[in-house]
Amino acid sequence: MAHQINISGDFSTEEALKWKKVLNVDALKKESISIDMVNVRTADITGINALATTQKILLGFGKTLSISVKKNSQLANLINLTKLNSSISVITIE
Repeated sequence: MAHQINISGDFSTEEALKWKKVLNVDALKKESISIDMVNVRTADITGINALATTQKILLGFGKTLSISVKKNSQLANLINLTKLNSSISVITIE
C-alpha cells in the first residue's frame, strides 16, 4: 500500500524545498508514495523539481509515485507543460 501524503496551499520555492526534503526521505523508506495535491493553490518549477526528484529516487528502487491534482490548477498546468505526467501517475480531480 502506498504511503499517503497531503499537501495543500503553497508548493513553490521555500515550501517546495521543505517538501522536497520530506518526500525524498520518504522515498527511501516507503514502498510507494501517493500525494493528494488537490488543494495546492500555488506552484512553480521548484515544486515540479521536488516531484521529479522524488520520482527519480522511487524509480531507482522500483517504487512508484502517484499524485492527485485539481483539473486546470496551476500545478496541473505545470505538470502538463513540463511533461512530468509522462513519468508520474497523475489523477486529475474536477
